[in-house]
Amino acid sequence: MRKYKSILAFFISLLIMFSIIATCSVVFFKNTVLSESTYTKVLERENTYNKIYDNINENIKYLMLTNNIPTDTLSGVITEDEVRDTVNDYIYYTVSYMRKEESQITKLDMEVYTKRIDEKMDKFIKENNLSKNAEFMGHVNEIKGTALNIIKSDLEVVNLNELSKSSYMTKLASLSYILNSNKVIVSLIAIILLLSASMCLIWKRRKIRRVVWIGYSFMASGLTVMLIGISGYLSNFYKHIAIDIDYLAEAIAAIIKNYLITLTQIGSFIFLIGILLMAVYWGYIIKKFNVENKLT
Repeated sequence: MRKYKSILAFFISLLIMFSIIATCSVVFFKNTVLSESTYTKVLERENTYNKIYDNINENIKYLMLTNNIPTDTLSGVITEDEVRDTVNDYIYYTVSYMRKEESQITKLDMEVYTKRIDEKMDKFIKENNLSKNAEFMGHVNEIKGTALNIIKSDLEVVNLNELSKSSYMTKLASLSYILNSNKVIVSLIAIILLLSASMCLIWKRRKIRRVVWIGYSFMASGLTVMLIGISGYLSNFYKHIAIDIDYLAEAIAAIIKNYLITLTQIGSFIFLIGILLMAVYWGYIIKKFNVENKLT
């Protein structure tokens, strides 16, 4: 009978372990992946906003230089605060879309930059008394368009507005909406409690065995999650992302690194719970050993 109880306890312990891992995954997804602060804090720490701003200005200056126009002609066409606000808005709308709070990711509004470029180029033409013939103005319009594309390409590396309309992204958003639901976490916790209760029913008399099996489940699940985080962190794979834009590659690497650190922390916490449960068992064994020694 004891043998069958042990086999049944083993399988229930496995189910508890998988349930804990699933719970950790949902908590990680909900509080880290779908959290705006995860991304804004990383971008701030990595100075990404400033790098985007500098990259835009350097490319615009190079554009002016190659067209024999003073490099400061379009100076101030965009500010660092505007870069920060635009990127943060994109993060907000993307996360909201994944939570199903937005039907699609808002399109990047370039109107304000179009107007500034027009004003600054018109001012340059007027101050230098340049002739506005058709050929010249055609060339000026090309420069304006290129300057606008420079701003847009740095602020919007991927057209998320169009991407959000795809069936793939719609399905992904539906899945993330389900995972973000509190009902999922509550259901998983309920499963863990029910499985733990069934373990108590198996070991009605030998109560300490309940603690052992449940402790094993927590230790194994915590160790699994922790090893995923640690192995990913130590492998440094996130530092070798094949993206030509340096600041973007650095930002993505920093975000992935943050993911892995968070996973390690979650796994460590669950593993610690397992250790505490096992400490109860070890304390029982030591106490039992001391009593037996006194009797002998």
